This record gives sequence, C-alpha cells and structure tokens, in this order.
Amino acid sequence: MTHAMTVITKYIFLNALHCHTKGWFLCNEIGVTPPTPAELIRMRQGQEIHRLARDRFPAGVFVGDLIAEKAINRTQKLLEDQSARVLFEPYFEHGRCVTRADSLTRRDDGWSVEEIKSSLGQNPAHLDDLAYTTMVMQGSGLSIREITLTLVNKEYRHGSSEVPLLWSVDVTRDVLSRAATFEELRPDIELALTAQACPEATLIWACRGCEFFAEQCVGHSMTNPIFDVPRIGAKKFRTLLQHDVTEIAGIPVDFELSGHQRRVVDSVQSGEMWVSDKLAKAIGTWEWPLLYLDFETVSTCLPLYDGMGPYNQIPTQYSLHIRRRPTDIPEHREYLADSAEDCRREFAELLLADLGTDGNIVVYSSFEKTILTRLQEWFEDLAEPLERLKERLVDLQLIIKNHVWHPEFRGSTSIKRTLPVLVPDMDYSDLEISNGDHASAAFYNMATGRIAPDEQEMTRAALLLYCERDTMAMVKLHDALIQHATLPEQNAG
Repeated sequence: MTHAMTVITKYIFLNALHCHTKGWFLCNEIGVTPPTPAELIRMRQGQEIHRLARDRFPAGVFVGDLIAEKAINRTQKLLEDQSARVLFEPYFEHGRCVTRADSLTRRDDGWSVEEIKSSLGQNPAHLDDLAYTTMVMQGSGLSIREITLTLVNKEYRHGSSEVPLLWSVDVTRDVLSRAATFEELRPDIELALTAQACPEATLIWACRGCEFFAEQCVGHSMTNPIFDVPRIGAKKFRTLLQHDVTEIAGIPVDFELSGHQRRVVDSVQSGEMWVSDKLAKAIGTWEWPLLYLDFETVSTCLPLYDGMGPYNQIPTQYSLHIRRRPTDIPEHREYLADSAEDCRREFAELLLADLGTDGNIVVYSSFEKTILTRLQEWFEDLAEPLERLKERLVDLQLIIKNHVWHPEFRGSTSIKRTLPVLVPDMDYSDLEISNGDHASAAFYNMATGRIAPDEQEMTRAALLLYCERDTMAMVKLHDALIQHATLPEQNAG
C-alpha cells in the first residue's frame, strides 16, 4: 500500500453500496461533519465493550493503532507465527479496501472471525459489517471457516455476575454469502469512489436522512422532496419516481395517500397553513390547571448504576410549567438528579408531589408516558399514583399532527420544526445545550467524571435551562394553537 493511494474503509464501502455519490463524498472527506457529543459517547462505549471482549482471551495479541503499513506488516508476522492463537484488530487490505477484524482465532483448518457490537440484537447492518471484513480478509488470502457475531446481553445487570455481559451467535453461512456478493460489487465501487469526478447523483430512497442531500447533492435545488410526506414509505416513493415526481408540488391529486398525507401535500402545494375545524374542540377539552412536562434521560450500553441493564433509559431531570388559567404567568418547577447516584426513586417521588392530582399534564410525544411506565416497573409501591399521572397526559404533538400543518414543517412535527414556524420569536440557538442527545451526553459525562468538578455547576445550569426551554416552548405552542382556534369560554376556567 502506498500512502498516495485512496483507501476505502468499511464505513465508506457500506454507504457506497446504496449510493456511490455518498461514498465519493465520504472518501474525499467533503462536507463530513465531526461527531456530536452523543456520537462520541457511543464510540467510547463501543470501545469499552471491545476492551471487555478482549479480556476473555488474556493471551491474545493486540495489533494496535499502528499506521496502515506497519499494521499490515505486524499482522502478517502474527499470521505466520503459529504461537499467536488470537489476534485483536489485525489489519488487512484487498484492492483499495482496508479493514480491521475485531478478533481472529487460529484453527487447524483456517481462522474464526468475531465481530463485536454494542447492540442488544442482531440486525442486517451487523451482517454487512462482517461481510465486508470477511471479503477483505478473504481477498488478502485468509481462509475463514467460522464467523460469529458477539452482542450485549439484555439480561445483564450492572454489579451482578449472574448473567454475562456478552453473548454470541454463529452467522457463518449468511456472512459468507453476503461477502461473495460484495466481492462482485467491489470493482465498480472502487472505480466510482476513486474517480476524479463525483458520480452523478439521482434521487433515491437512500437520500432520506443523508447528511449530504440538502447542501452538496441533489437536494440542493429541491424545496420539498417527496420523502417529506410523512410515512411515505419506499413503495410509494418509488411509484412517484417512476412518474418523474421528485417534489411534493408534483404529486397528482389522484395519487393514493392517507388523509393525513393528503393534508400535508395540499398544504405544501397551496403554500398555506392548514388548521382543522376541530382544533378548538381538541384542546378545549383539556382540564385546567395545565401542567407542561418534559423529561430528560440517559441511556448507555454499559449501565451507570447497580441493578441497571444495558440501554435502560434512566430519567435524570424534569421541567414543569404550571398555568391555572390561560392568562396566568406560568409557575416553573424543576429537578435534576445528582449524577453520582441512582436517583430514580427521588425523581419519581418529587414528580408526584409537583404534579399533584388536578389538571391535564401536557407532553410532547409519548416519551414521558413510556418513562412513567418504566418507573412503575421499578417501584411497585408507586405504580398506582404513577398510573393516575398517565391518565392525565395529553399529547401536544398529536394535536398538531391531527389538526395543524404548515409547509415549513418539512414533513415533521418535532418541536424543533414546529416551534420556529408557530412561535417565530422563540428557538434554542442561544443555549449551550440545545437538544436531547446533547443533554444526555452532558449528564453521562458528569456521571463518569469527564467533566471537572469546577465545571459541573455550569453544566447543571445548562441542562436545567435546556429542559426549561422545552416546557416553555410547549406553553408558547399551546398559546399559538389557541390563536388559531376559538375555545369555549367555559372550558378555560
């Protein structure tokens, strides 16, 4: 391998399977953004899972983070050394493709390869990962006889040795078949990705959610691409493409859509906001006082506290705005857990006290209901009062979805989309922490000592301010809906 040669990593290759244009952007590092705080944490967790997996084989040899040429030479020497039975992260190249295997174990008739994932269950992406690694190793001359996928055990509990953290499944047949397919595709992918010019892009289903779509690719000239229709699905998407329809403006009036989808399309095509004539009734049945509630949680592969399982969502804070009447200035209450302790019980008890027994509890999505259910499972003695809280919940997002649409929602009713449209003088741009993933990452970093003690108070203040903004946003959104509907006066007292 020469340093001037363009190399293709697993991540680039697997993205190029669906779109050569995206693969080319990644290969040339055009428009690639740095990882977010939440992505960094997932990477660290994955690295820790790999370290724990290596601990199962104390005699294993770790190739390490050597530069490519040295890693290849080191790997080759270990392959030839019969005393090296287990290799960690050996490095291989095949054509322009390069890879590191998580673990290789020597057998009499070849090698066993293991892929380690910080996931609870198997999915097709895992097989693709293994197929790529297998393709490269086979192409470099390695004989692969067995392939296993190692995952995290959902029954594992932090602080207990009763259930092991990891479990494995044999995926040899499926992966070898997929690797053969990849090898057939490899020459064309290498040719496209190493070309001087970017491959011509067309609108495909893979554009949905692509980070390059809007700025660097075909979406640059589109206002409302057809996948902005909520729940459009790949089948309808392809049908529209077959009729050369790429934007919502071109969707025919007789094209089969659900009632909600048709309302969205009509709103975008007319350029006007749609408001249901049932909006007033929908929000007019809410019982005052209204309590606007938002939770934040932390969820990690390796649990933070004893007794917790992988990816358990642990509630860490809440914000609550209370209004007795529509014209009242909201009263604010809040809670943020001590990151050094498991504060779930304290969270639940203070929440019950703050929410009382009167009025509807306004949330945005079903997330809070899910967390309340989890608290019921953890604390059986609180199950009944928590159930009564769930019975008082009303979902503001569902109200907007069913009764309001604006072309600028761009296919989504998330609060980050609806707030700047319905409440244009309010956003999150001035906040240090401005989204839920960032909030979860900040709490995790406090809990694991990655934020210095003298900076923790600043982080706590930023977390509280973000959560408070979420509930105040609900207050303002509710006010905006009131402006678009005539509420019966008797329901507002």
